Amino acid sequence: MTKTKGNRRAALPTGIFGAVLSVGALVLTALVSVYLSPKTKSLVEAALKMCGGEVVPAVFPFLILADLYIAVGYPERIPLLPSVFRAVYGIERAGVRALISGALSGFPVGVRATAELYRGGLISRESAERLIALSNIPSPAFVTAAVGLGMFGSAEVGRILLLSVLFSSPICALIFRGKGAKEDNVGNISGQKFDIVESIRNAGLGTVSICAFVVSFATVAGIASEYLSGLPIFPFIVSVLEVTGAASYFAAESAKIGAYAAIFGAAFSLGFGGLSVMLQSAVFLRGTDISMKKYIPIKLTEGLLSGVFAILFYSVTK
Repeated sequence: MTKTKGNRRAALPTGIFGAVLSVGALVLTALVSVYLSPKTKSLVEAALKMCGGEVVPAVFPFLILADLYIAVGYPERIPLLPSVFRAVYGIERAGVRALISGALSGFPVGVRATAELYRGGLISRESAERLIALSNIPSPAFVTAAVGLGMFGSAEVGRILLLSVLFSSPICALIFRGKGAKEDNVGNISGQKFDIVESIRNAGLGTVSICAFVVSFATVAGIASEYLSGLPIFPFIVSVLEVTGAASYFAAESAKIGAYAAIFGAAFSLGFGGLSVMLQSAVFLRGTDISMKKYIPIKLTEGLLSGVFAILFYSVTK
């Protein structure tokens, strides 16, 4: 480590080790370029088509609507809902907007809503750090139509997966409840304003960032599938990378690994969301002091609970 103007900077490797490392990087880059370029090209093309056909229509308009939703603050006017939310989740009543935004629109809309609520002073940082995980869930349309009907070929499986994810969120909220909200800033709703120009601009930038992560992780998952699919650990690898590829994998392998394992794997992937969704979510937290330290343990727990619920619900329907 070397110091420069009071800041610590990591020193680059030098000497023989540095030379070997540099040559190794060049050789690896050359091998990737020669042997993986055709496969990578097809994977990137497929991911871009998915972004244009599925991600953009599912994310862009809802990011704008989430801003309008936050400005209006309608959920707080529904009788009992805000009080029940605060009692169960231990988060200020205004946080119900982020939870409903995420439940209706899918990830990462709930995270965007949470960040805006925090910037507006409607929820505390401690609440925001839990809410970014609890509100970051897949949309009903994605789970039932894309995963249930499209991948498993079953509307019933889609409903089971959706119920599993929705049931796991409040239980996770109780497990990770902490001390709860100290005070309620719901009275600040009137100070929220909706700027359509800024909202469209932010939604556009956010959608492009999301697509970049989707393409990157879909490409990595595709390459991993090409070379690692025979390993026993591969289902775990695909589960933690990217949710769409994971759900598709478990649906395609259901005859081989068994219906229960496939249902559990798909439910876990939907509940956890994958590293791709986590990094997409981090984009909307830039400029805030909201930490993601609680995100992974909450989402892992939510994924496991979703898998358990899915097995229980599937057993009842058999």
